[in-house]
Amino acid sequence: MSNRKVFYISERTADWITSTTAKLDFGEKARWSVAVNATVDQFRYLLRESLPDLDIEEWTIILNVYAGCYFPAHGIPARIASDMLDNVGAESIDDITNADYKH
Repeated sequence: MSNRKVFYISERTADWITSTTAKLDFGEKARWSVAVNATVDQFRYLLRESLPDLDIEEWTIILNVYAGCYFPAHGIPARIASDMLDNVGAESIDDITNADYKH
C-alpha cells in the first residue's frame, strides 16, 4: 500500500538521492520513492539495533538531560555519557549518587 504525499527536501538531500540512485543502476532518472523509502528503512533498522534496552526511569534520566534543547538534524547528541555527567556537575561516574537522578 502506498500513500501519495507532497513534501520538500533540501538540495543536499536531492543531490544525495540522485547520486545514490545512479549508483544503484536505476538509469539516469532518480527513483525518488525507492530512495526515500530505502533510506527510512535503513534508519529504522539502525534505530532498532542501536537503542539500548532501558526501562522508563532510565529513559527519563537520559531525556531529562536534553530537556529544552533543540538539535538540528545534524546535531543529534553524540556525547550522552559526558552530557549526563555535566548535567549533575560530576567529573566521573564515581561522583554520581542515586540522589543526583531522582525526579
